[in-house]
Amino acid sequence: MRDGFTLSLPPGVVDPDKLVTITSEDGSTLPEWLSYDPVAQNFTASDVAAEIQALNLVISQGNQTWLITIAATLQNKAT
Repeated sequence: MRDGFTLSLPPGVVDPDKLVTITSEDGSTLPEWLSYDPVAQNFTASDVAAEIQALNLVISQGNQTWLITIAATLQNKAT
């Protein structure tokens, strides 16, 4: 398991007053370890499995669609 993270969408990407649909690129729902807060406009991940390297998400609102990729960056920790 890896620690979690929070990822905020840049201001103005989505209108907080309109419905936003977010799915995995294959159309499935978000994985259990990832949630989206439409008020704060951010993603929160917790207990991300070590084998997860990247996740493509489709964000749709009205006639606009964005594809974002959330990817892990491995870092060496000094001991």
